[in-house]
Amino acid sequence: MEKKELSDLNVARVGNDDAASLFKMSYEIAIPVRTEIGDLANAALTRLQTTTDPFVEQVDKLRKSELTDDVEVDRKVCSNLLAEIKRTVVYELKSRDLTKKTSAEKLNFFISPYWDLSKKAIAAQFELTTEMLNKYQADPAMVSAAQTVGVSTIMTELETDNNTLGTTYKARNKEIGERKASATKLRPPASESYIQFCTAIEQAVNLMPNEALLSLFNSMDALRKKTHALIGKTPPPAAPVAE
Repeated sequence: MEKKELSDLNVARVGNDDAASLFKMSYEIAIPVRTEIGDLANAALTRLQTTTDPFVEQVDKLRKSELTDDVEVDRKVCSNLLAEIKRTVVYELKSRDLTKKTSAEKLNFFISPYWDLSKKAIAAQFELTTEMLNKYQADPAMVSAAQTVGVSTIMTELETDNNTLGTTYKARNKEIGERKASATKLRPPASESYIQFCTAIEQAVNLMPNEALLSLFNSMDALRKKTHALIGKTPPPAAPVAE
C-alpha cells in the first residue's frame, strides 16, 4: 500500500485568520471519530483543541475593536462639520454682499486642497484636518474671512471634535496592537499542536487504517489544499513579540 502523506502546507506562511480557521476545523472534523483514530492521534487532538481555542478567541477579538464604533461616530461628526463649512462657503460665493463673497472666495481657495478629507483614510483625515486648522489659525486674514462668512464657530467645533477623533483613533490602534501581541503569543503552541496532530494522523492512517481514519485524512487534506491556496492573499502572521 502506497504511503499516504498530507499535502504540503507551510503553516508559518498562513495568516492568523486562516490558521485559526484551519486549526479549529481540523479538530472539529476529528472529534466525532476520535475513538477510532488511536490513542496517539487522540492525545494530539486533545492538545490541538486546548491550544487552538484561546488562539481562535483572540483572533476573533481582533476583527473588531470595542472602540471601532466610537471612531466611526467621531469621524462622522467631523465629516458633517467639514460638509457644513463647505456648503456655507459655496453658498456665500454667490452672495450679493461683496464682503461676504470676497471672504468666501478666500476660504474656498484655502480649503480646496482639503476638499475631500472625508473620503480619505481616518488617519489622513485627522492629520490633514489638523494641518488645515493650524494654517487657518495662523492666518488672521483667514480667521477674519471665516467670521465674515459665518463659519468661525464651526471651525472651532471642528478643532475640538477632530482632536477627539484623534484620541479615540489612537486608543483603538493601541488596543488592537495589544491584542495582536497576545494573539502572536498564542499562535506558536497552536501551530505546533496542529503539525503534531497531522503527523499523528499520517502515522495512524498508514499503520492502522480504517474507514473513519481514511475519511478524516481526506477531509484534513482538503482543508490543507484550500488553505495553501490562500497563502499570499492574506497578511502573514505578525512577528513574535519580545517579552
